[in-house]
Amino acid sequence: MSNEHLKKVDTHFAFGKNWASYSKLIDEPQIEQAKKGLLKLIDQLIATVPYHR
Repeated sequence: MSNEHLKKVDTHFAFGKNWASYSKLIDEPQIEQAKKGLLKLIDQLIATVPYHR
């Protein structure tokens, strides 16, 4: 199996362009909601980690 296609720029996802487009659609309340969701997820993950000294 060849990985040559990974070297071709035209086959890569245009992250910068996509992000610039997406960033125009989000606002502060959505960012705050996302932050709260991430903190909730982190708290849930931490609760599953055994405590080690």
